[in-house]
Amino acid sequence: MSEANASVAIVVDPNFGDRLLPLANQMSVWIADTPTNRASAESVWSQPRSTELNVTTFRVAGDDASKWCCAILPQVALHHGNYSQSPGYDSLEVFGTGVNSDLRDAFSSYGFTISSESPDGFRAVR
Repeated sequence: MSEANASVAIVVDPNFGDRLLPLANQMSVWIADTPTNRASAESVWSQPRSTELNVTTFRVAGDDASKWCCAILPQVALHHGNYSQSPGYDSLEVFGTGVNSDLRDAFSSYGFTISSESPDGFRAVR
């Protein structure tokens, strides 16, 4: 798989909803499978050009968005690393949780450093 944009989004905001399509037009998106997000993902998938958009839902349990983010990192690394696409991803945009020590450690274990934070999440780069 060849992908021009080496950025990937992880969305752990359970109510991201309608913001999904604009984000999916920019980069691959892994989004928490909540009722609101599932409806938006299905809407994206049903569009005629949906084959150009890479939106993946992932199951979540509980209500800790930070843990959801840590838990999905191995799958994101598997599907977007150098062995799966060229170029491999080099940045992650996270929506729905702030940075904490567990997230900092988890991202560090995959070679990422938190480069910026926003009220809605953070960006990590290699």
